[in-house]
Amino acid sequence: MRFRGILILVAIFLGSCEEEVSTFALLTEPPLYVSGESARLVGRLIANNQLRVDDHGFWLDTREDFSDPVIVSLGERSGPGRFIGEARNLQPGLTYFVRSFTAIDGDFSFGNTLPLSSLNPGIFSFSPQ
Repeated sequence: MRFRGILILVAIFLGSCEEEVSTFALLTEPPLYVSGESARLVGRLIANNQLRVDDHGFWLDTREDFSDPVIVSLGERSGPGRFIGEARNLQPGLTYFVRSFTAIDGDFSFGNTLPLSSLNPGIFSFSPQ
């Protein structure tokens, strides 16, 4: 009888010592604002618990393979949520590709890739004519 009680206690102890696995999803959302020179980019980190990342932000490039990206780094972050970064010095009238990223212990994770087109400035009317 006493042996059975010890086995039950050991089973409860081992069952309660499971390590919670941290899982997360990273999303790149449509930009808040795009002009001919800059864009306000939006990402979202969704996690089942508090998650500490060494760096997060966005990669931006004119090529979809991101062979020479401009990196908008937002630094460390602890916990899930929305984040916003601004890319400057865009060339007017070009299509760019953007994706969010996180870096945890040197491992990079990326969100989905979205295209965005910088505006091409033009004068459509003026006053007085």
